[in-house]
Amino acid sequence: RGLKRASIAGDFIQRGKQQRHKKAKMTVAKAMVSTCGLMVAATFAAKLQSVSAGEPVSPILEEYLLKVFDNLEDSSVKRSSFLEDAGNFFYSDTQGNNGQCKPADIYQGLEDVDEVCRTMRSKNFRSFLEPYEEAYPMTTEVPRGCYLGCPVSSSIQANLFVRQTEGLGRWVGKCFDPDNMIVANLIQAPIVGVVPAFKGALYVERSWMNETNNAWIIDYRATPRQFGRDFTVYRDEFRFVDDGVILGHMYARPFTSTNPLPFGVNTRVPFMLHQVCNRDLEKRALPSLA
Repeated sequence: RGLKRASIAGDFIQRGKQQRHKKAKMTVAKAMVSTCGLMVAATFAAKLQSVSAGEPVSPILEEYLLKVFDNLEDSSVKRSSFLEDAGNFFYSDTQGNNGQCKPADIYQGLEDVDEVCRTMRSKNFRSFLEPYEEAYPMTTEVPRGCYLGCPVSSSIQANLFVRQTEGLGRWVGKCFDPDNMIVANLIQAPIVGVVPAFKGALYVERSWMNETNNAWIIDYRATPRQFGRDFTVYRDEFRFVDDGVILGHMYARPFTSTNPLPFGVNTRVPFMLHQVCNRDLEKRALPSLA
């Protein structure tokens, strides 16, 4: 798969491991068995114990998360520490001193989010698959507040998406209100600047990339048409790959104008987001956060 994929995937995975080591202690047992000269590797289940690094979520939100993770678990997946260590869910915007919002460290030590976008758009699409899978089991970080970012990867679809949105309004991020389970996308519109648009529902459900695992989902089926675009045909899913850093994938819903197939199809337009601390932006995007 080449040095390109190895480089970005290795970086992502390393950052993900550092995050989980910060929030978790993981023990993994591996047994190697030889049968008729063949080596068979058996990996025993790992136990993830998350440690809250910020303000605990509201009791109502915690109840929902515990219930949904419990319902989504099955015999093929190791029972998540979300259920074993209740009370560890925390808001992403409370990881600074005294529970204050702390902007995410820029990925890979790059200068700013714009540089991250330029760098990541030179990477091939497959580079963003393995890191996303490595971000499971999910951490107990709950997205709240605003994040800035961009589509990433050098795929034809990602480049087309960027070109198509340059004139009408460029997508530059998302704002999350987990207590009300809503998300607003941020659009850089001509003349007026950054405006909220394409609000969707936020919840946890099975990933369409791997249906035995869970992910944060953004559902646009009730979203009105804006900026000449119909978002009802899409579904986003994402996971945290580092403190305040999100990696996500956009899917085309089945039996829609963009996807006639009976299952969701990855649009090959992954996205990255970094937490920012901008109260004015939060209030404009989602007044419920005020």
